[in-house]
Amino acid sequence: MRGERPLAATLAIPRREASGNFCQRRIVTAVAVRCNLRRRLAAGIVSLMKEPTVPSRRNAPWLLSQWLLRIIFSLWLRYRSKGRDNLRADEGGLVLANHQSFLDPLLIGLPLSRPVSFLARDSLFRIPLLGPFLRATFVLPVNRDAAGSDSIRELVTRMKHGFLVGIFPEGTRTTDGAVADFKPGFVALLKRCDQPVYPIGIGGANRAMPKGAWFLRPRQVCVVYGEPIDPEELQALAKQGRSALLEFIRNRVVECADEADAWALGECDPHDDAAADEGDPYFGLLRSTDDVA
Repeated sequence: MRGERPLAATLAIPRREASGNFCQRRIVTAVAVRCNLRRRLAAGIVSLMKEPTVPSRRNAPWLLSQWLLRIIFSLWLRYRSKGRDNLRADEGGLVLANHQSFLDPLLIGLPLSRPVSFLARDSLFRIPLLGPFLRATFVLPVNRDAAGSDSIRELVTRMKHGFLVGIFPEGTRTTDGAVADFKPGFVALLKRCDQPVYPIGIGGANRAMPKGAWFLRPRQVCVVYGEPIDPEELQALAKQGRSALLEFIRNRVVECADEADAWALGECDPHDDAAADEGDPYFGLLRSTDDVA
């Protein structure tokens, strides 16, 4: 995909041309766009066929949604990630990330080869089509007014079965990009977690889709996957009190978020996961927009 012209440039047409040239230009443009999309679809299909099968944690709706999202995002976003190797492939874990936009769950799970079970309010599961799709893609319903031991038990069970479980401890999206104070509600889950905890930072998503926006904006978005925090370290911190535990976790997430945001703004250029993606035409779709920037 390197060297490919961006779609916007392919569609650019001079304001004044002779009628014959204008018609010819439109035909060439239509053919170019069609070939461009066919190449993207072919790459996605090839990679989809190469995906290994893990019946307990992946299914056709999840694989299809991943494939479609990567194609859609490749047209609008300049996506970068760093540290995916920090996620241990042979065990589950708890993902804690800053919350910038509705895109965040998709951005975190996009480059991964297994699902991340995020929480969503139970009312969404009563919407026709959306509800079954959410269940098929491993989203977990939760009643915000009555979330308790049953929800925690389900999350712990999923992690023991190898799932990554995702939570946004701020509880709501940011309006200015800064990481807000963490709500203490997830501490009960932390205390029962015997799997690694992964701090993750997202940068640029609040500019690509700010709070209140309905459409994507073409921006660079970066995700930094931090080094895991082992359960033993969490248990030692828990003995110091809830405040110490919250502060430690938040500081780790803020470190990742600050790096991701500086990267998205072009203020730094850390080593990303490009090497891991070189043989993957499926994920290469996301890199094509940056190659021509």
